[in-house]
Amino acid sequence: MKLSQYKEKKKSKKVVITSAIIVLLIGIIVVGKSFANFKVNKSFKVMEGNFIYEANYYVSSKGSDTTGNGTKTNPYLTIQKAYDKIKDEGTIKLLSNIVVNQVQNLTTSNKKVIITSEGSTYEIQRGSSLTTNGVIEVNNQNELSLENVIVNGQKVNSTKPMINVYNSKLNLNEGTIIENAINNSSDTATRNGGGVYTDGSDVIINGATIKESTAYNGAGIYVNANGSLTIKNGLIENNLATYEGGGIFSKSSTKIEGGTITNNTTSETTGGNGGGIYVNNSKTTSITFEMTGGIITKNKSKAAGAGLDLFGLLTGTLSGGEISYNESTGNNAGGIQMSGDNQDTSPNIILKDNIVIANNKAKNNGCGVNVNHGTATIEDGATVENNAAGLTGGGVRAANYGIINMNGGTIKGNTSGTDGAGVKVAGHSVININGGTIENNIASGNGGGIDGGENSTINISDGLITKNTAENGGGGMSIGTNANATITKGTISENTAKTAGGGIYFLANSGSVLTIDGDVLISNNTGDSGGIEGRTGTIYFKNGTIENNTATGNGGGVCLQVGCTFYMSGGIIRKNTSSNAGGGVMVISPSKFEMTGGTISENTAQTYGGGINSFDATVRLTGGYVQNNICKGSSGCGGGIYSSGSYYRSGTTVSGNSPSNYAGNAY
Repeated sequence: MKLSQYKEKKKSKKVVITSAIIVLLIGIIVVGKSFANFKVNKSFKVMEGNFIYEANYYVSSKGSDTTGNGTKTNPYLTIQKAYDKIKDEGTIKLLSNIVVNQVQNLTTSNKKVIITSEGSTYEIQRGSSLTTNGVIEVNNQNELSLENVIVNGQKVNSTKPMINVYNSKLNLNEGTIIENAINNSSDTATRNGGGVYTDGSDVIINGATIKESTAYNGAGIYVNANGSLTIKNGLIENNLATYEGGGIFSKSSTKIEGGTITNNTTSETTGGNGGGIYVNNSKTTSITFEMTGGIITKNKSKAAGAGLDLFGLLTGTLSGGEISYNESTGNNAGGIQMSGDNQDTSPNIILKDNIVIANNKAKNNGCGVNVNHGTATIEDGATVENNAAGLTGGGVRAANYGIINMNGGTIKGNTSGTDGAGVKVAGHSVININGGTIENNIASGNGGGIDGGENSTINISDGLITKNTAENGGGGMSIGTNANATITKGTISENTAKTAGGGIYFLANSGSVLTIDGDVLISNNTGDSGGIEGRTGTIYFKNGTIENNTATGNGGGVCLQVGCTFYMSGGIIRKNTSSNAGGGVMVISPSKFEMTGGTISENTAQTYGGGINSFDATVRLTGGYVQNNICKGSSGCGGGIYSSGSYYRSGTTVSGNSPSNYAGNAY
């Protein structure tokens, strides 16, 4: 071989090797880019036979599980076949409506699967013969996401929920509709959940709609224990539970961030709680409930908690959203019901910031918020308004050892058919008011602002109770049998009672106590008696101001009758007006009034006793001042004091009153 030929051959070999290297590098780059795309888009390729195609498996009613390969042009017939072909994660795309006559078992462990529609929104339909099982079952740590797809039960009577998820995760995303499921099972193991049932699983609803389904509990969705429910956005509507949880029944921690829960119903009259949502925890380990947004509205319950019912050991916060226009047609709590078997296993819930509970109705009690065991804490920003109770507690009610802590917020514009339009405290329950406003509530009985019922406790250390109305007594507040109240700071003003006690009506029994001691203002209230009326029990007035109140009858500042004892050791009763007797204080037998300190001044009565009037009662004055009061009756009406009963004075200064005659017991 010539040298030139050898060189030419060597050169040709170099070219071939170089070309091969270039081709190899290009191949590596292409493969690398494909791998990168897989990482980002989760779109990868699978080899099957002589075909290489993306793991988007297509399903059509015209497809075949035998001759199909899952491509768009040659789809499978069933979701089951497409799911079985997915290795770890992938997407199943519907090309048409699919009728399911056998449950689709998505149970191979640790798969992430999306079911969606290609083009139009298609349906997964329950077949008429599929009556003893669900349409889709997910198990074994899988994750199923539904997007832009309809799961339609077609109103087929069945004995199991439509979608069943165990120990897995379910994402219900935008464009998904779950509808027309009927679960009429009588078996306790299968009767819960119409559209969706989950157990030990996490559920996220983000844009889906669950509607027009029926079940015993949780007609829209039933979330069993050891999981979670999060609603970011979406719609739960027009579902019917024949027992509890019309829209949602949850035994797991639940969070509502957005969406709407509306027009859901429970039909059972003896225990059908939670028209919109029922969260129930009977375990000894607490779960949580949180609401930061969303709307729970126009739900109905024939029992309690038409909007939201919380039962058992729960902690949580409602800081946003709205619970409104819900109605309990047979019992309590149009808005929220909180209850438990006892105080130790009951909800502890905080309402604050932007939560609104408004325009709900209850046939009986506690329309806005009803605490039947448990604790509700109302803080700044929370609003409970325009709710209507047929009986007691239009805004808020506590019963059976319930506790209400009011540190801020507003309770306003609520009504009650009997007592406690703003707040009703009954049955060994307690309200602690440390701030906030109770205003413009109207009671058809007693207690426009607050009614303390039997064995209740009212503690007020701050806050404003104003512009409330009672058709009977206690425009601002009424205090009933065996009830006790302590007021150390706050204002009770501009309230109205059609009969007794424009500000406070103390109709408790002989063992009850009202203590007023601190920076307390009771002013500008109007009623048959103005500031305070005491019927029985004992009132201690140690410090504070009772002023500018108006009585259309007797006792502009204070009226005592039936058998109430009033001890005044400090404070001021001034500038009150009575249309009859007792501008400052009216005492009617067998009541008693004892004054050891304080001031009664500048009060006015039309007939007798500008400062104090006693009608056959016991009055004992050993300190303080009665001065500058006016009686506009006859010359002997007693500008300062008029007594027709047992009267003793030693150490009390009486001066500057008009008229000032000292005939008999008129001073």
